[in-house]
Amino acid sequence: GGGVYTSQLAQDIAALWGDVSLQKVVIRGNEFQLCDSAPYFLTHATRLATPDYLPTDEDILRARSMTSGIVVVPFQTKELKFELVDVGGQRSERKKWIQCFDNVTSVLFIISLSDYNQVLYEDNTTNRMRTPFIIFFNKVDLFKQKLKYAKIENYLPEYSGTQDYQEALNFIKKKFLSKNKFPKRDVYNFETTATDTNLVKNIFGAITEILLNKMLSNAGFE
Repeated sequence: GGGVYTSQLAQDIAALWGDVSLQKVVIRGNEFQLCDSAPYFLTHATRLATPDYLPTDEDILRARSMTSGIVVVPFQTKELKFELVDVGGQRSERKKWIQCFDNVTSVLFIISLSDYNQVLYEDNTTNRMRTPFIIFFNKVDLFKQKLKYAKIENYLPEYSGTQDYQEALNFIKKKFLSKNKFPKRDVYNFETTATDTNLVKNIFGAITEILLNKMLSNAGFE
């Protein structure tokens, strides 16, 4: 079983995290499989060990677990009843996707912008990057932070631009969106930070409207 997370252990972790050398190691986290949320939890190491600790909304949003298999999450809004089907993104999981594409209203792709200098979990040599598609270019906050020290051209040699956020974003968006082989397909894309709950609420509202319009169109109401 796992060990007990004591206050002494938390103090030791906080002391290590306060060392400049360790923080430099984290900046090179793309060279090994370091969770994006590691700096956040290391920064809050002592708070997590308090006897009356209760996870905050951000603690929960920052927690990461790899999806394996197919997970169905039903939920209800004021307007619609949704059924979200979450599938694993690793290569070994992709053969399971096909059974999920029947009678879907839309397909959502979540693309991590900050992964441009990282490799696949299952392959350390490969870079990560007619139903309407809704694409999230996620982790905008981490992407902006990483642009300050990790040059895109070092990992994507075809990039000849600057480290400017908008220029870099446009390049990555074009790289993904150009893969669409069906010009008539509706493709909607959003730039997101999953930990920004207000932003996510606004985007979810826009997506709800897209789905409603699509269902009305399918029913013959233009």
